[in-house]
Amino acid sequence: MRRILVWTMTLALLVWGGVQAEGAPGAEILWDTWGVPHIYAESLEEALYALGWAQMRAHGDVILESFAVGRGRAAELWGEAYAPSDRHVLAMGLRARLDELRGEVGEMPESEAFVAGMNAFAETHPEALDERLARALPLTVDDLLAGEALTVDRGLVEGFRARYLAGGDARRHSLVSAPSAPASNAWAIGPSRSASGNPILLSNTHLGWPNLREVVPDAAVGVAGLLWFEAHLVTPDLDFYGVGPVGAPALVLGFNDDAGWTVTIPSLFDTVDFYELTLVDDGYLFDGEVREFETDSHTLRVRQEDGSYREEEVVARRSVHGTVIAERGDRAVAVRAHEPTAVEAASTQFWDMARATDVDAFLGALEQQPLPIPLNVFYADRSGTIMFTLAGAFPDRPEGDYDWGGGLIPGDTSETLWRGILPFEAMPVVIDPEAGYLQNANEPFYSLTLPIELDPADFPADWPEPQLWPRSQRSLQLITGQDRFSAADVMTLKFDTHSLLADQVLDEVVALGLEHGSSDARDAAALLAAWDRRFDAESVGAVVFAFWAMHYEDDILAGAPFPADAFAVPFDWARPLETPRGVADPVMAVRALEYAAAAVLESFGALEVPWGAFYTFRLGGEALPAFAAPPEGFGLFVPNFAAPTEHGPMATVGGDTWVAVIEFGERARAQAVFSYGNTTDLESPFFANQLALYAAQAYRPVWRDREDVEANLASREMLRR
Repeated sequence: MRRILVWTMTLALLVWGGVQAEGAPGAEILWDTWGVPHIYAESLEEALYALGWAQMRAHGDVILESFAVGRGRAAELWGEAYAPSDRHVLAMGLRARLDELRGEVGEMPESEAFVAGMNAFAETHPEALDERLARALPLTVDDLLAGEALTVDRGLVEGFRARYLAGGDARRHSLVSAPSAPASNAWAIGPSRSASGNPILLSNTHLGWPNLREVVPDAAVGVAGLLWFEAHLVTPDLDFYGVGPVGAPALVLGFNDDAGWTVTIPSLFDTVDFYELTLVDDGYLFDGEVREFETDSHTLRVRQEDGSYREEEVVARRSVHGTVIAERGDRAVAVRAHEPTAVEAASTQFWDMARATDVDAFLGALEQQPLPIPLNVFYADRSGTIMFTLAGAFPDRPEGDYDWGGGLIPGDTSETLWRGILPFEAMPVVIDPEAGYLQNANEPFYSLTLPIELDPADFPADWPEPQLWPRSQRSLQLITGQDRFSAADVMTLKFDTHSLLADQVLDEVVALGLEHGSSDARDAAALLAAWDRRFDAESVGAVVFAFWAMHYEDDILAGAPFPADAFAVPFDWARPLETPRGVADPVMAVRALEYAAAAVLESFGALEVPWGAFYTFRLGGEALPAFAAPPEGFGLFVPNFAAPTEHGPMATVGGDTWVAVIEFGERARAQAVFSYGNTTDLESPFFANQLALYAAQAYRPVWRDREDVEANLASREMLRR
């Protein structure tokens, strides 16, 4: 109730001239009716102060929890549930790395301003924050540095450690299919393929939704960096609209009047290595000598229910390769990732990208190379240029026949050490391809267009080979399926729910079921014959097909791909959009249909079940029938990762986030929709306020002209510091 009052008072203050904070003139925030802050300031520093304030208003509790988790001190504040994440932070040597970063960074005025804005909101509006989480205050720039220093994912490390200690296959397994794993789709359409002659950019990132922990209790804590915050910043030399991670002083994708960009994750690129060491006494063997480990000891304090604390020692050991994560007999494993740079450098690069008005200036900004993670970058501008490049930290590995794809690397020799980070000059750059388009759905970048124009021999040997997944195949089918596109076409195709898997197998499954199946299986086959092969909320037949596919792959609804050996005709690069096809085992196909019919009848009492009765969009108390499904299993362009709930139907926990279609004419114009909305405050009027729009596969206009913002104003804040 108290937060409702806070928001109501803020709305009322629109009439009385705005919210005042202490100090000298700073910035103005105009909140539009979708909950997007439009920030007007005389300098970037003042704009970032306002961005910090705005993020705390929209996501304060999430930021407090996430920053405390990054410190490795959340258990000290909130108890045992946070001990595993704190233990990981301490064991990875974050505290020591923070000391090094402080010495390297020097002044950080923009980051300081951002953090000051967050703290100012917390001090001015303590009633807007959870009292328990507010124990994490005040926030510091070290909290931003912590996010940079902790470069290795906890799930990746713990999974590898468990497999290594169990003595099994310790290879790193891909996390692409996990519900909260980062993924994305991106299109850049050039003038030759645009109905208007203007370039069009589709920005479609896929991340976890903020209800992930509510639905999956064991999900990782500290989710701020996996959530987007939508904002518009205007200063004398900047007018940029886009999204950035909650808790970060930057917008990492978006557009200005002249140019814009979006990103996808190059998910098969392995940027983490695991080195196996030979232990000798208290050290390890390296180049024929015994070296000592660098050792740091930390105390993990865990708050108990009675207010007391228990303590345990956590020892961080580092070799020349990186932090030691496991020991087994006379062997140990150390993990190597890129060395982080200061958050100020990454933030500066993003703002330089945001100011770019042509491709040369944009590429010049990327040459700075401080990005903490590798990214596929897609760019378009109003001059008609479209461009793709890789950016970020890619290891420069030595020559040699080593298992760089996720296996164990010999750690007893300097010959296997990284030579550093590859320079930006080594990255592929594709500008204005003859095909007139660029696309990516997280597959290796070679299939930006068809036919493939890039040669794997031109790039490092440890980079992945060309590979297409069902989602990327569907993306290519859509973008090559017509000659020209309007922005409206792209908006519609982005929500395409047609199943490539159904095209590959359904005709044969239906024929087999009608000829050889039981009575229920024949009914299911008849239903599938009439199904439109779409996963829309109202699609009848999608549930039966999903249960049929589950007979081949139990985890297909959790994101696992349909098995390649289940197809009669394997994938063939000579026919990349027509293969694979057919069912390899007709008898199993019929059994799977009988299983599906029985399972659906048992669960729903009928075969004629709309997909939205099984899959739902759920945020807070809002629940709506959902469209789409895990894309790599069913061959969909639009993603939806869901998990079972106590309510019965599956609930989406990941997939589409901020979706924008931007056309670069005289001025850039955009339509967007933000699936889970721009706040995690359940009592905010903006919470889940776009869910119905998203469920309807609809968009809203993006307001950038001040006149439009004023005409759609929810509240105004005048900040002074």
